[in-house]
Amino acid sequence: EAPLLRPDGPLELIPALARELRERTTRIARDPMPPPTVGERRPFQIQGDRGLAYTIEAECLAVGADIALWMDRTTGGTTDPSAALLDGVIAGSEEILMPRERQYFGAETDINTDGIINVLWSPIVGDIGASAFFHPCDLFDSTELPMGCSTTNEQEVVYSMPPEGFLGERPEAVLGTLAHEIQHLIYFGRKVVLAGASGGENIYVLEGWAELGADVTGYGYGTFFQLGDTLDNSHDWGLYEILRSGGGYDTTGRNGMLYGAAYVWTRYVFDRMGGDSIATDGTLTDDGGIAWTYAAVNSPREGRANFETSTGLDMDDLVFDFWTALFLTGRTDAAGAPLPLEPRFTYLPREPDTLTTEPRGFDPYADFFGFMRLNGAHTVTPSTADGTMRTTGNEMVLM
Repeated sequence: EAPLLRPDGPLELIPALARELRERTTRIARDPMPPPTVGERRPFQIQGDRGLAYTIEAECLAVGADIALWMDRTTGGTTDPSAALLDGVIAGSEEILMPRERQYFGAETDINTDGIINVLWSPIVGDIGASAFFHPCDLFDSTELPMGCSTTNEQEVVYSMPPEGFLGERPEAVLGTLAHEIQHLIYFGRKVVLAGASGGENIYVLEGWAELGADVTGYGYGTFFQLGDTLDNSHDWGLYEILRSGGGYDTTGRNGMLYGAAYVWTRYVFDRMGGDSIATDGTLTDDGGIAWTYAAVNSPREGRANFETSTGLDMDDLVFDFWTALFLTGRTDAAGAPLPLEPRFTYLPREPDTLTTEPRGFDPYADFFGFMRLNGAHTVTPSTADGTMRTTGNEMVLM
């Protein structure tokens, strides 16, 4: 029976990997590899839970300037994506996804100097309990593997279930998954490998950054489906759960809610710092948000210290303003007119990406093509308030 691996579970190894890097008991791989070619076959190791690794052979289906798409040829039961999907993913990565990931967060480490991030489609990813993930062990040298790593591919790899039956024949769905996972890859490379951070970041801070990565690259529609739980239960989580050092994924049924909470927090700080502007041709202008994301990701600081230092704001004030913005954004007065709000008390408007057409930004009352709608943050009245509040949480009382 395949072991259970929660989505992005490998990220829980980061504190130990960072410690071994600082103690120099391991090292990052550095052997050059030639860029892949279409039709090439190459062995890959897929690391599961409890030290189990699967060895498979994969075939390269498509190569672009930044990514290569591989299909598992060892584990049966897969159908190759259409040429249209392959072409759409390659074009989207070259023209939109990768240039934006690098602009907002910095370039990937490219440890083997081939200039490529490999995307490996394999049903094993689903068998071990994930939909997609980045594994930090892949960046380490095979002769000096750190504890917790049973194997390494010595190159940048993103693993995903095959599009068939998961993402379908929609390049934008594949690119949304890649945007999230590639942000994880860049974040680990920039903050831990290059900047020397301790790796003690809360797991949900990492997820908040990855969801922001999907959002700002123009492929963030998937985030919408976690936000209903986050907003409907906004009284049942506090920012301490996201900002405290360390801690793994919640196992009590609150995981999706905390994913969304981490995103709305990170997106608020991005907006608070000025956000960005996008022209009709897709050109991005930094209004303060891009400079902030780059500085925060490339800093060795983590958690609360990173948010305070990178924004220059007092954390207590930032937390108070965040909850106020979560409550007030999108609300109207009795006549239906928008409330006159200070910029710090509201998110920036949610607008369509001029290239991908997907919405960028957060609106607590957004709808999904008329089929689903968010209902804003949870509120109570004086008679229904229970008088309890989580640490760094809220009770939004309507008078």
